[in-house]
Amino acid sequence: MTLSLKESFIEICKILEIKTLIEAGAHEASTSIEFMQLGNPHSVAIAIEPNPYTYWQKTVKAEMFGVKTLNIGVGQLHCEKELNIPIDLFAQDKSPLNASFLEKKNYLTEIEKVLVNIQTLDAISRDEKLIPPLALWVDVEGFSGDVLKGAVELFNANSIRLIYVELEDKELWFRQALDQEICSTLRNHGFELLIRDFEGRGQYNAIFCKTKDFPIVRYVKRRYLRMTTVRIIKDFQKFPIFVASRLIRNRRQERRGNNFYS
Repeated sequence: MTLSLKESFIEICKILEIKTLIEAGAHEASTSIEFMQLGNPHSVAIAIEPNPYTYWQKTVKAEMFGVKTLNIGVGQLHCEKELNIPIDLFAQDKSPLNASFLEKKNYLTEIEKVLVNIQTLDAISRDEKLIPPLALWVDVEGFSGDVLKGAVELFNANSIRLIYVELEDKELWFRQALDQEICSTLRNHGFELLIRDFEGRGQYNAIFCKTKDFPIVRYVKRRYLRMTTVRIIKDFQKFPIFVASRLIRNRRQERRGNNFYS
């Protein structure tokens, strides 16, 4: 479901004529690349990846598509912070998807700690002279709350129009902000939940847009739901027991979420 959610995000960027995308936790910076491929000559994409191994192996390659890349972290304050990088001792690749500034509750591999410079979204916007409207893509392994707290000036100026964020409804990392806290913060800044998916147990991705934009992009949600339904039916035909159990679990998560979003 995450793939079609990403497609929906890029489509909404086009509809809202987003000029600038900030991708925090970029990894290969695929979202930034797709954003630049929309073809707007004035578009700017900033792909931010804190893991130095990932940055130099993968993220920096996005620059050939016109993406600006930064090997820093994003947080609430300008500081230095240790990044926890899970290391597979039997593999050469040190660019895992789940490096985090928080300690995970169930790390099953060796951890390498790397000191990384942290900047706020506000500071990055000032330094890069970013032009609104902005969209945020935040995929930072439990650190989303800190990332969004560093965007006070951007929120107050109504510069941000669209947000994709990875959320957790239970604590997978120690001292992380859970979905209800983050969603409440976004609601206070005038954002409304448009679409969400189910990435895994206790974890999902969501797209938020400004309440005033909601009617404009509502049809994107309807198409996303149709696409998701078709994919579920196809998967169910191949793996009925697995899909049925997944749907039951997801429905329970959705009911818990609806208690908050209603």
